[in-house]
Amino acid sequence: VKDSHDKAFRQSYGFFYDVTESDWDRSMELVTKRQSQQHRTFPNSEHSAPQYWQENWEPEFSCRFEQRIGMMGDGGKWVCDPHRIEVLSGL
Repeated sequence: VKDSHDKAFRQSYGFFYDVTESDWDRSMELVTKRQSQQHRTFPNSEHSAPQYWQENWEPEFSCRFEQRIGMMGDGGKWVCDPHRIEVLSGL
């Protein structure tokens, strides 16, 4: 049985061109579960903002080959599968 890559390709605007439908569906189930555990309402006061961020810092989506690019601290950022950017840019 061939598991198509079409669904992930379509729903990620072409970024995930090699993820099978069953793996994509499993990832989306995890996203839905994580989103239901987050507090979506931003606090009204400045004093409750730190508490909000303490409770809502978890990522909703994980990439198989995520990589930190740049300096440690606020200078660097986590990038989802940076090899895909190079492939899709045609470099």
